[in-house]
Amino acid sequence: MRTLVVFPAFVLAVLLGFYPMTANTQVSKESPINEKDVAYIKEFLTQELRRATLLSKVTAEHADGAARCIVHLGMIHPSDDAEKGMDKNMQEMRDEIKKLRAKAKVKTDKETEAALKLAEAVMKFMELTRKRLGERRESARKDCIAILGRLHDNHEVREVFCEGVTAHSEALLQKQVDGFMYALDARTKIAALFKKEKQSPDQEKELATLKKFVTAWEEYWKTQSQHNKDVIAFYAPMTLNRKIRLRAAESRELNDRIFKLTEKERKDPKIEKKVIFEDREDFAVLQMMTKTKQRIVPILFGAAHDFSDNVAAFNKTSPRKVSHSRVLPFATLFPF
Repeated sequence: MRTLVVFPAFVLAVLLGFYPMTANTQVSKESPINEKDVAYIKEFLTQELRRATLLSKVTAEHADGAARCIVHLGMIHPSDDAEKGMDKNMQEMRDEIKKLRAKAKVKTDKETEAALKLAEAVMKFMELTRKRLGERRESARKDCIAILGRLHDNHEVREVFCEGVTAHSEALLQKQVDGFMYALDARTKIAALFKKEKQSPDQEKELATLKKFVTAWEEYWKTQSQHNKDVIAFYAPMTLNRKIRLRAAESRELNDRIFKLTEKERKDPKIEKKVIFEDREDFAVLQMMTKTKQRIVPILFGAAHDFSDNVAAFNKTSPRKVSHSRVLPFATLFPF
């Protein structure tokens, strides 16, 4: 995640005044394995999880003696990276169609006509897929929110680890999503107060404070890049209105390594698999096993990722085993 602009002082002060800070970061400490926890995880994985994940593809791997369980909630990334890639491919297809049409004008033959017809059909499919991406992302996000809600209500989940969030950006992102949600709530309260024929002195004071916050927030929002806006707006509802804390699942150093890959390295499947997938997944598993005390540990990560190998490797070297499940919302299973 890129560096984010610091909150204006008033916005931060009002936010902290209206909402107490979320719980301090929890760090897991060694303690005897509780057999009740082991039984709890087994029941959760074999029965409870599937009740919370209707219309999702669920795979589960239970480790004997595991007193904790990772729940990977597959998502479609909250950024414009996918769109940029699709737009690039679409432009290449438009260029190809343009060449074929120019060729057809000079000399018409069956081979050129067939190639042009196929290219135009592919182009229509690409345009449809591009349009559907936003709808699929939102559908998958809603499914993830619903699952988090059930995990919060029934399984004491109070933290969720997030792709794109590092230890360096975790605290700021939490403040930003809190501000985003508070601004939504403030606008609703302002509208309700305006509907009253007459406000009491306390209500007038509240209205002034709310309006001041919204104005400051809107000015702050203008300073954000589209990428940051997408990330904040995407993750804000995941907190269930501040009931769940967003945690870092990424390493800034590992992410920087991705941006430093040469063009040659990016075309090497082995390097891509290690740098973009394996190293980051290993780091995320270690984060989840050392930075929280939760028995159920959800992580929001791209649907293309699979933590099963990383969890298996962790279990080989750790005396404390962890079970693993992967939940792919319906919208992540198809490209259109």
